[in-house]
Amino acid sequence: MTLPRSLSGFPPLSVGPPGRWNRTGSETSLFGIDRDEVQSIARTWQASGIAVHATDVEAIGAVVGPSSRVAQALSATVGPARLAVDSIGERLTSMGEMLRTFDSASAAADARSGASFRALEER
Repeated sequence: MTLPRSLSGFPPLSVGPPGRWNRTGSETSLFGIDRDEVQSIARTWQASGIAVHATDVEAIGAVVGPSSRVAQALSATVGPARLAVDSIGERLTSMGEMLRTFDSASAAADARSGASFRALEER
């Protein structure tokens, strides 16, 4: 069973391992790592990081209002908001890159381990 797509843009969640095992039916996901799913998550994180980083926070500083204190307060939020948006965007982009590295490393380790086990068959 797959839950409805969330508003966050992240891929839908699968409910319980039995659905996952039955869905893939592949020996490559025996230990529960589906490379397509991992790559999809990495792409989503990186795309989200780019989208967050592109958020326009400068417009809030250009607000004109009847109270100069309100306008000053809004103008003062631009710098901290930009820092927060940049930090969150960078974090999401970095997490996507780290997940891609994990995927590559785990696939390579799995291939090496598989080769070692297949070599035992000849005994």
